[in-house]
Amino acid sequence: MCCGRIYFRERSNDEKRYNQRILVNKKKIRCYKAFAYVAPNIYNFPVYFLTYEGWSNFSFAICINCGELFVVDWENPATKGLSLNEIAFSSICPTCNNSLKDTIRDYPKTIRLPEGELKSYIPETNIPPDSESLIMEFFELIPSSS
Repeated sequence: MCCGRIYFRERSNDEKRYNQRILVNKKKIRCYKAFAYVAPNIYNFPVYFLTYEGWSNFSFAICINCGELFVVDWENPATKGLSLNEIAFSSICPTCNNSLKDTIRDYPKTIRLPEGELKSYIPETNIPPDSESLIMEFFELIPSSS
């Protein structure tokens, strides 16, 4: 269910100076997409979510500065015993170049609307049929090895 793809980008001087790394690994996962009412006058806002059944042990995170979504594989030995903030501590968002230690949040508990306002979405508890699932690719958050 998981396929990695590597993307390369030159690190800036600030990233080199603070020993932060840019996320380059993408992971494909099975997820669902809802069109939700998330704020007054905001209907049919696309929100991705995961179901927690069987073997799946992934979660989503979001950069609240730009709205980029990330996936965390909690079965990866590198994430064992770490919090989301500890995993993202030395990473840079590949979309807005901000340090994720300041901008990472659990998703969809926190969602970013197009104007930058932060809201929340809680998926329904019933699990949609597999036929409604999507295979999507997201940047994978893993802790720095340095």
